[in-house]
Amino acid sequence: VAKQREPDGRLKFYTKDDEMLIIAALENEPDVQDLFKVLIDTGMRRGEALSLWWRDVDFAKNQVVLADPDMIKTSLPRSIPMTNRVASIMRKRRFKSWKPFVFTDSQLDHTLARLRKKKALGDHESALFHTCRHTFISRLIQRGVPLVTVKTLAGHRAIQTTMRYAHLAPNNLTDAVSLLEDM
Repeated sequence: VAKQREPDGRLKFYTKDDEMLIIAALENEPDVQDLFKVLIDTGMRRGEALSLWWRDVDFAKNQVVLADPDMIKTSLPRSIPMTNRVASIMRKRRFKSWKPFVFTDSQLDHTLARLRKKKALGDHESALFHTCRHTFISRLIQRGVPLVTVKTLAGHRAIQTTMRYAHLAPNNLTDAVSLLEDM
């Protein structure tokens, strides 16, 4: 399969309002809703999340460990700390699950097709899951997290990939120069 490059230009990400709209649309689909929330808060790719084994969820260290070479063909091994929301979802799912995988995709595409047909996702009918990854990275950049840290969390091989998001934090330049004022 040929690797396709994402086009340059504006990167789509969800606002908090977008996120709440989609979560509400997925109210009757708790497995898909859980997957959506986990992707927003971890930045995992859809394939990484669907390949996630319970052994990859470290409750003691409160992190998800992506180190299986079959799972991370396009990124670097990494550990992603879990937000409170992700930890809560993981504990709930672990308590109810006897399967080795955290998520399954048995109804995923069918569910999304049905929601798209009903126009339940508003303007977000296309890149639902990969947009979660963009949202994760964008939110970190907008909150001033250093690019090298974002690169590590996202599993990017090159800082140039992470730099595509740098324009989302224009105040960082002003904030950086303002540090010189007290000298």
